[in-house]
This record gives sequence, C-alpha cells and structure tokens, in this order.
Amino acid sequence: MEAGWGLGAAAGRSLLLCAALLAAGCALGLRLGRGRGAADRGALAWLCYDALVHLVLEGSFVYFSLVGNVADSEGLIASLWKEYGKADARWLYFDPTIVSLEILTAVLDGFLALFLIYAIVKEKYYRKNGREGKKGSSSKQIESHANPGRGHYGWDGIQSPGVTIHGSV
Repeated sequence: MEAGWGLGAAAGRSLLLCAALLAAGCALGLRLGRGRGAADRGALAWLCYDALVHLVLEGSFVYFSLVGNVADSEGLIASLWKEYGKADARWLYFDPTIVSLEILTAVLDGFLALFLIYAIVKEKYYRKNGREGKKGSSSKQIESHANPGRGHYGWDGIQSPGVTIHGSV
C-alpha cells in the first residue's frame, strides 16, 4: 500500500451512511414485498434503495447547491459531498451543469422509483410485461381482437411485446 493512503473519518462516515441507506432500502423493500415472489422482493429492495439515494443524497446536494454551496455546508450528508468534491471540485461549488443534472436525477429518478414501488405493491396492470397483457387476458385473446391484417391503428406489421400482428408491408 502507498504511504499516505488511508480512509479518513469523513470517508468512513460517508460509507456508513451509504451502508445505512442500503440496509434501510433493503429492509423496506423486503417488508413491502412480503407474500410476493423473489423477483418482486428483489426489485422492491433495489427500488427502495434507489429512491433513498436519489431523494436523500442527491436531493440534499441540490438543496446545498441552491441555498449556498457544499463547501460551506455542515453535517453528515455535506461531509459525504465534500469527500466527493475532493475528486472533482465542481461538486463543492455551484456548477450549473452538475446542479441541473442532479435536479433531473433526484426528481425524475427518485419519483420514478417511488412510482415503480407503488406499481409493484398495488399490482397495477401496467407493470406487467407485454406477454401477460391485461390482467386476466392472454396474448391470444389480444390477437383475436385485432383487425386481421392491420395493426390496432391501421398500420401493417405492428409488433408490440408479446403480440405480433402480420399484414402486408
């Protein structure tokens, strides 16, 4: 190992915070996934962790950047971003590109993860893959309702997940 390499207290706290978010996300996802298959439980655990990271970590970065800057902020999450800023100073001071991308990531990805969690927990029809179609219907039933030789909107040769409608192209 090189001399001078070591894990400082701030880096250690940052890693502990990330591990705590992982544990909380997995625990919440597994709790929400009780009575479901392994794939749903795994997806819920990942999505809960993903939502926490986007909303807590990235959301706090956006907050710090909009009310001041990370370099002047105090607290555990600010120390995480200060550690990150050692590699790239744009994360310490307001950089419009970084902040705008983090706003998009925190808001869109965070709420998309929450939306997907909701869809899995409430067993919404739109979370099913295309082969299953609507709840209680099969792809053969869907094909039987299609206009022969034409797609649903009058185009030839339409393909959607699990349904292929052939026509003259």
